[in-house]
Amino acid sequence: MSLELAIQQNTEALNVLVSLLKSGNVPAVLTSKVAPKDAVVKTVNPTPAAPALKVEAVAVAAEPAETAQAKITYEDIRKPFLDMVNKKGRAVAEALLLDLGLEPGQKLSAIAEADYGKALAAIQKASA
Repeated sequence: MSLELAIQQNTEALNVLVSLLKSGNVPAVLTSKVAPKDAVVKTVNPTPAAPALKVEAVAVAAEPAETAQAKITYEDIRKPFLDMVNKKGRAVAEALLLDLGLEPGQKLSAIAEADYGKALAAIQKASA
């Protein structure tokens, strides 16, 4: 494959993606920051007789809700928590940590990773 052909194919692919983004008809697999683990992306390489580039994305199965919660990181809860502390005060923050099952004096970092989704929801509710 020549460099010119590779550049042309990449340009065509980008043009297709831009037109899909503008039209709003982009499959969820392409717009998510991280593709589902079970997503299958197939590309059909163009031949000289058929230079059009075709991209097909197929999601095999939806992710369970528990997996989505596991993707929340400590940084995802730390910043909203600190914002809530600055807005509502330390007493509200300590009460929230107790409600989340932590012992008095424990810090936000003691929350189990599996409970990050629950913690984020509680922080957002307390911040309102």
